[in-house]
Parts: sequence; C-alpha cells; structure tokens
Amino acid sequence: MTEYLVKEMIRNAFDFYDWMKFNFDFQKESQELPFLSTGMAMDSRRTYSDIDEKIKYLESSLNRLTDEKARSLQLMELGELYVQGAQYDEALSHYKEAVEICSRIGDKEGISSGIFKMASIYGIKGNYAEAISLFEQSLKINEELGNRAGVAVSLNKIGEIYSRKGDYTRALGYYEQALAIDEKVYGPEHPDVAIGLNNLGAAYDALGEKKKAIGYIEQALAIDDKVYGPEHPNVAIRLNNLGSAWYSLGELRKAIGYYEQALAIDERVYGTEHPSVATSLNNLGLAYQALGELQKAIGYYEQALAIDRKVYGPEHPNVATSLNNLGSAYFQLGQKDRARPYFEKALAIFTHFFGAEHPNSKMVKKWLLKFE
Repeated sequence: MTEYLVKEMIRNAFDFYDWMKFNFDFQKESQELPFLSTGMAMDSRRTYSDIDEKIKYLESSLNRLTDEKARSLQLMELGELYVQGAQYDEALSHYKEAVEICSRIGDKEGISSGIFKMASIYGIKGNYAEAISLFEQSLKINEELGNRAGVAVSLNKIGEIYSRKGDYTRALGYYEQALAIDEKVYGPEHPDVAIGLNNLGAAYDALGEKKKAIGYIEQALAIDDKVYGPEHPNVAIRLNNLGSAWYSLGELRKAIGYYEQALAIDERVYGTEHPSVATSLNNLGLAYQALGELQKAIGYYEQALAIDRKVYGPEHPNVATSLNNLGSAYFQLGQKDRARPYFEKALAIFTHFFGAEHPNSKMVKKWLLKFE
C-alpha cells in the first residue's frame, strides 16, 4: 500500500482558528511515493535565530511575573514558540504548567486553550489516543462555556485525528457537526465554513469519492476567494488541495496547474524563501515524479530542501520531508547509493522529533528495507 502525506500548510501555528485547519492526508494504492511538506509553517520570514532570541527573553522574564494570569499567558506564548521550533516536549511542558495555573485560578477558557494546544502536539507526535482524549476535554469545556465556535474547532480537530488514524467515516461525522455549527454561527460564506468544507473534501478523497471531494474543496476556494481576494495565502492553500485531489484522480497535468497557481501566490505574498513556497515546490516535485520526469522533480525537491534548511535549520521534520522526497526520486532513477543517505538522514530526524513508531518514521523505514 502506498503511504505518503499531502499536507495542507498551516499558518501562524496555534492561532486558535488557523491551527485547526485540516492536514490533507491522501493514501493511495499504487507505486511507492514520497510525502509532501508537513504541517506547521513559521510566521512569515521568522527563522530559528529569531525564535531562539524571543524564547531566551521570555524565559528570562518568566520568573519575574507575579500575576498568575500573566504567567499562564507567557507560558502559552513560549509553548507556541517551542512548537514553531519543533521542540515539542518543551512546548508540552510549558502548556501543562499553564493549564495547572489556569486550574488554580479558575480560568476555564485558559484551561480549554492549553488542553487544546497539548492535544495538537500529541496529534503531531502520533499519540492519537491522548490527542482525542484532550480534544474531548476541550470540547466539553467549550460546551459548558456556551462557546459554539470553540465547540466547532474541537469537533474539527477530533475529526482530523480520526482521519490520521484512517477512520475517515468517523471523521466525517465530526466534520459535519462542526460545519453545521459554523454555518449557524457565521453564515455560509465565512473562512471557518471554508475550513469545514475543506475537511470534508479531504475525508471524501480518502474514502475514494474523488469528485465529491473536489466539489467541497471548490466551495471552500470560492468562499476564500470572495472573502480574501485571489491573492491570499488561504486561496493558495485551497489551490494546493485541489491540485492534490486531481493528483489522486491521476490528472497530473491538471494538478500541476493548481500547484503552480498556489506557488505563484505564495511567492508574491511571502517571497521566494518561505515554508509555504517549499510546500508547493514539493507538490510540484511529486507530480513530476509521478509523470516520470525525475530530474525535474529533483530540481523542485532541492529548491524545497534549500528553503526548509534556511528557515528551520538542518534538523527539522520539514527538512526530513524534503530529504525523503529526494531519496525517493534518486531511488526511482536507479541511483540507490545516492538515495540511501537521504533516507537515513530523514529517518534520523523523524525519529529524533517523533520517535520510531511515528507514521513518518515507519514510512522511511519501508524505503530503507528496499536496500536490504
């Protein structure tokens, strides 16, 4: 069975609404293929050095805070920065402390927010049972608070975790509940409604209902285009997802057209050295690899790798993704000696960040078994 990831780019990690956007996960029965850029993007043009400097400043000032509410907020901010640096254990530690403070002072909204952020990290790390448990706790608190928008966000995230587990039928139920709430809260033409439609499209694609999936994603695109205009990152996200849906139908040239549109928008919005640009480059590489144009695919993967290394440094899951993609292309070219180091480095990075049992780590191990 083919296993690869097609990830929707997530902007401004852990923004309460942006963070719940669905990560596109397509799995297909065909040739072994690479997977594309993983979840979280940093803020535009923020680098590791920027994050480290801010972390040092906030950590140094943390102990001077005597107001518990202020301390909990700063712990949350530090957690977000650690997530952007892929330091997930540090982020969890800070979120847990923030939740403990919020529990002491009776801040239910803070508890829900902290639990939600912790659940998201467990989802990234592949601990789906813990992620679902925490999202359900966040859902219950939002229901108690009468926060319908928060309820919809939690439902969407639970659906996402079931999608990652491969239980797409169950995921659909959560997405449909979330969409119904968002349409009542916001009306039919709101960005959060677009997110819900996108999530439904992703689930239907995974269930093999490709045309139905495209219909939902096209609705999401129409909303974002109307709300934001055609030159907006959210529009680029939808275009990338439409490309991936058409890719799954085998319409590779059509997919490339959508990927190129997304790339053009992101380059105009962010410049040429941004994680969103790397995502589109990886998508283009995958499409050209499927067409058998391997040198062209390698060129796109190398561009994506260069961006990810510049933004994140040499040891980051997004870097590992690009390394894996390059390894797959060289393997397909028959250059196994050149392919193997890419896979070995990708596996080392994924194992370091996520552990040996994470789906990404297991996927790269499958590639390495081909060398035995």
